This record gives sequence, C-alpha cells and structure tokens, in this order.
Amino acid sequence: MVLNAHRLPTKATRRTNSHLLSAACIVAVVVVATGCLVAPVPMTKRVRGYSGPPANNTVDLKFLRVGETKREDVLQNLHWADSQIKDQRLFWGRWISSGSGIVWGVGAGTSGTGGAERHWVAHNLFVEFDDRGIASQVHEVLDEGIVPQLAEAFVRNEPGDLDLSSPVELKAKHRKSHEEGDVAVLLALDAIRVENSYGRKRDFHVSPEKIQQVTTTGTGDPVFTQVHLHLSERTPAGSDPSFDMRPAALFLFVEYLHKVRPSGLGARSPDGKRWVTRNGLARWSSLR
Repeated sequence: MVLNAHRLPTKATRRTNSHLLSAACIVAVVVVATGCLVAPVPMTKRVRGYSGPPANNTVDLKFLRVGETKREDVLQNLHWADSQIKDQRLFWGRWISSGSGIVWGVGAGTSGTGGAERHWVAHNLFVEFDDRGIASQVHEVLDEGIVPQLAEAFVRNEPGDLDLSSPVELKAKHRKSHEEGDVAVLLALDAIRVENSYGRKRDFHVSPEKIQQVTTTGTGDPVFTQVHLHLSERTPAGSDPSFDMRPAALFLFVEYLHKVRPSGLGARSPDGKRWVTRNGLARWSSLR
C-alpha cells in the first residue's frame, strides 16, 4: 500500500467539510443527551518510521520495481524505515501510520473531561534481492504476517548458518516495560530458555518441538513487535507466553526456528516436499 499526500479538489473539500459539520452536530446532540461521547474522527496523516520520519510525512514506494531496483536505491529511499537487520538478501522496512482516531468525553460543563487518541497501523515492507543485489520479491504485510513472511524469505534465500555451538542470547522486553533486556531469550539446539527479570519464578525452558506456532501482533510502536509462543505444554509463564522484540532479534529468532522447528513458522512448503528433522536440525525432504 503506497501512502501519498494529495490535495483534495475544492468540491471534495467542501463536501468533506459538510460531512464533518454534520457529524459534529450529531456528536453535540449525543453529548447533550447522554453526557458522554466516544466517536471516530479523521486526523491529519502521520507516519513514524523505525529509524525516523519520512520526508514530507509521506511514504513513496513508486520507485520499487521487481527486476530493476537496486539494493542501494532501497536503502537510500527507505533509510527512515530501515529496521537494521543487516542482511544482504533482505530489506525489512517498518513504520506505523495514522489518519484517524477517536475523541472521547465524559460529563458536561466545568465538570467534563475528554481527550483524543490516534489509531496507528503497522506496515512491514520486505524486499528480497537476488545475488546481483536486484529486487526479486516485494511484500508488504501487517504485524500478523511477519513470521510467515520471514520464513518464506528464508526458504527462497537460505540465511547464513546460525551458530548454535553455544547459546545465542536475544534481548526482549515485557509489554508494559520501557527497558529492553527485561526478558532474555536464550536459543540452543535442544532448548529455548526464557529468563524473566520481573520474577525468577516465571523463568522457563522448552524443547523446540514443544512450539506449536509463533505469531506476532502489533504494539502501536514502530520499534517493537509482540511475539507470542504457542506451546504444547504449560510452563511457569503459561502455555502462551509473550514478549516484545526489535526486528533484528525477531529476525534471528525466526532464523533459529527455521533451522530447528520450521513447522512452527507457518511458511508454505514447496510442492511435493515436507519438513523433517534429523539430529535436531530441520531439512527439506522430497518424501511425500
């Protein structure tokens, strides 16, 4: 989805203003009658990228052409959205945008109170490159589509061999925390250990085979995505623990699962093939 700022024609502007005036009148009647208000309203477009705001508060993806656009052009044009995963075959751009919100109010007169809140939508742009550094695939997905999209990119472009000779530590955080590192996720060939600094009683470790699925949801933040582990056994943190991760950490986590537990990623397998696991490592098998 390409976001562009356009100036509305005069007639359209008058029509919009008329609609807003009508809506305002209805809202006023509701407030007078009930003393409370919750209403959706259009707002000025805002965009916040992972690495900063775009020029003129506008997302322009018209330059992207499969088979033509070079990696350096993507990095230059979308530097403000660069999630800094540092992979030569994949660019992950991330931003949130808002063009609407809600206003709310309770009471009336001097005793009334109210406010406004924006509605933010997350965007994840994945651009894959061939061995010449030319764009070969372009996909834009919501936060819910991050894991399967990364997994499919790994199928098309096998990532570097993740070294699991010693545990790989990823930093995460609690949903309500502002400090990254509150949660440590330690990845080993035979186990995942999650250390929770809010209370050691909630530390847990599971075998990768216990992961039924990994999903993601938005946080209203261009930096963090909420990661959910759906497990086949209950742990001190429950059977569906979650934590927030930056893109670079989530990228490594999906790479790890691609290696040891690909069935938990929700990626589409090539025709006539399925995943098998031997000696703790997953490989494509042509066996039906």
